[in-house]
Amino acid sequence: MALSTLHIIRSHYNYFNISRRRVDKEKYIDKIVNYFYQNLNFFKNKDLPQCDILLISSSNTNNKKDNLFEKIIKHFKNKKISYAVLLRDFSTKQTLNAKQKKNYFLLNNKRNLFLDFFYTFILISNIIKITLQSLIFHPVDKTIFLNLLSLKNLRSSIYNINHTNSIFENIKKIKPKKVIFTFEGYPWERMLNHKIKLYNKSILTYGYFFSVISKYHNTPFIRFGKNFDLDYILCAGEYSKKTFLDKRFDEKKIINIGNSNLDFNPKILKPKKKYCLILPENFHKEVIYLVNFAKKLNQRNNNIRFLLRLHPSTNLKYIEYIKKYVSGLNIKISNSNLRKDISISNMAIYRGSSTIIKTCSHKIIPIYIHKSDELSIDPLFKINNLKPNIKSIAEFEDFYLNLKRKKYQYNKIKMRKIKKFCDNYFSKFNYKKLNKIF
Repeated sequence: MALSTLHIIRSHYNYFNISRRRVDKEKYIDKIVNYFYQNLNFFKNKDLPQCDILLISSSNTNNKKDNLFEKIIKHFKNKKISYAVLLRDFSTKQTLNAKQKKNYFLLNNKRNLFLDFFYTFILISNIIKITLQSLIFHPVDKTIFLNLLSLKNLRSSIYNINHTNSIFENIKKIKPKKVIFTFEGYPWERMLNHKIKLYNKSILTYGYFFSVISKYHNTPFIRFGKNFDLDYILCAGEYSKKTFLDKRFDEKKIINIGNSNLDFNPKILKPKKKYCLILPENFHKEVIYLVNFAKKLNQRNNNIRFLLRLHPSTNLKYIEYIKKYVSGLNIKISNSNLRKDISISNMAIYRGSSTIIKTCSHKIIPIYIHKSDELSIDPLFKINNLKPNIKSIAEFEDFYLNLKRKKYQYNKIKMRKIKKFCDNYFSKFNYKKLNKIF
């Protein structure tokens, strides 16, 4: 279960071949210092208050609110339910603001040099075992075997084990009756659920599936059994709920509570037709790919203005890098909220970002930028026939010039259908339904 390579969440190159995955560049001395610092954490014991409900969330560059569980936390506060939020973050020096300190705690990843050697031995043994078992039925591709044995896969898999153990140690201290965590298909989620159930079956586990769904989504929709499956899956919309039910999940275990971090404002914005939004995922290669696409467009037509909206969890160090990368280009980096960005834009280029759903609800024209020889990661794949079909820089320029001649008016019938699809993708947060669960 810990092997990262075997968890193909969706048809994204970052999951197909982990050995080629790009990671943040760090000096070797920094890596060594950070590793031994995490080894010191192994001997640190922090007292944590007990509570009824534990939420496992992720930190972000804007720590004024929780990007994942904002409305759920609000519900707990209003109902005076005892809760704690454990923030997962190992990439930045995250700090807590004054409002967070009472209920929020930063997760310290604990490592142990000797245990890591032991985990490495176990992982390699299992890789060889899996390969030999597979050979009984069919030949194993050499690339797959080498990918499993790659240093990046072993490092990532050991991280999964340590990360799960670090969270579980906090759970044993907090002693919650219910645990809520994000559910995206990563190994640590199933591993944590397994450890919780072996520890105490009475602890109920809830996975919050807030993601968009692409055509070839995989691991979130697989039932593993043997304590690896969560008690309940909370969905952000009817679209994702229906997908789980289509995969034959138990209807009683799939609950649509709505989107906890989406403001449903009925007022439709009238875009000022100034910018083309760039909406990348939180993968560095994805950011660069879309920025380079915009850069090449500008070389052909400098009248197209771009507004780059980075993922809220983007590393602060990487934000500074991107600022330098786009310097001198006709690309502005957004510092505003999404509503403001939508108000000054009329189209958006994207790939796998969930933000495209929110923007299309305000009649922003979605333009998926595909890569050759790849399976689609487009969350709007169901309505491909309604969107502009653009496969090159030249086609985009032709589309833009044609749109400009029509005073930036896209086909009204298609735009209305796109908006309807996106309006129904996520649901308004349902406090009444949440009240029945917690």
